[in-house]
Amino acid sequence: MNSTRYSKKFLMKKMFFVLLFLGSLPLSFAQSRIEMFVENRKYVNDQTGLVFRYGYISSLNTYGVTLSNANSSGINYINCSKDVASDESYMILSNCFDPNTGSGGFSRAVVGSRRAILSFSDGELEFELVD
Repeated sequence: MNSTRYSKKFLMKKMFFVLLFLGSLPLSFAQSRIEMFVENRKYVNDQTGLVFRYGYISSLNTYGVTLSNANSSGINYINCSKDVASDESYMILSNCFDPNTGSGGFSRAVVGSRRAILSFSDGELEFELVD
């Protein structure tokens, strides 16, 4: 009788932790509001003509950043670390790298609903949302 009660308690605890784990899964895969807003939008730097986009890169089967100008298809940067502000008004992308060269092009990008600021080793570029 005692062993049956023990096994029921153990089973209930095990089920509780399984349900707790399964309940937290969707949260870890969900996109934030700012990420959904920014995805595939076009940000342009007026001085250089560079275009910044964040979103799914189908040729690489992953999310990342594409920097391009009028004469090129662009350079992709993938495997970015992503930190979203607690109020979800902006996100910070860092540690991105070019899969063709293995190097990074910018140190971080702060991306909001109206602009993106990319930091490079020699300064920053500001991009404005155009669509």
